Amino acid sequence: MKEKTSKTKFLYRQLRHAVLAGHYAPGQRLDLRLLAEQYQISPTPVGEVLHRLVGEGLLVAITDEQMEVPLATDLDLRDLYGWMQFLLLMACDMGVADLAPEPQPLPRTTASSDIPKLTYQLFDTIALATGSASLRHAVRQTSDQLAPARRAERTLLKDTIEELQHLDRQWCRHDMRALKKALTDYHERRTRHIPRLVAVVNGAANE
Repeated sequence: MKEKTSKTKFLYRQLRHAVLAGHYAPGQRLDLRLLAEQYQISPTPVGEVLHRLVGEGLLVAITDEQMEVPLATDLDLRDLYGWMQFLLLMACDMGVADLAPEPQPLPRTTASSDIPKLTYQLFDTIALATGSASLRHAVRQTSDQLAPARRAERTLLKDTIEELQHLDRQWCRHDMRALKKALTDYHERRTRHIPRLVAVVNGAANE
């Protein structure tokens, strides 16, 4: 039983990382039987892992044994950006919990920095500081679902490093008014480019 649990956890981490890192293209299918053969594990835990990823919004179910990396749509991406903006503005309104650690600036960002990863870290830190586990869970899950779009942003949008640094400065100062303005500008900028972002995200499916 322990061996099965260990393999299931390993498979979950492997597949989740692969999906978030873009190793599977939008529209690409993951077959339960093939994965079971690849990882030398019985089909039942593979199915459990795949359905868990469906529940997290990272895959969509085609059949009981086939899942697919979702293609981006204008409507879905607009909804995700809007939801993330709502959650982060709520975090600003909630403020910083008494026991929250002092904010630490992000590592020095350069042209080679992993901006999607640093964005995830900053938004997670903002949510964590509220002391609300539910809010933090929602922010983390939405960030995961936005991973493909955040990779596409680097292709389409200029000054993403400076933009992230600006957000980080306002956060470290705990200037919530300025942070809310910066977060609103950040998300509205992306909303204006949704059709192009969708095209870049889904472009991997046609390569």
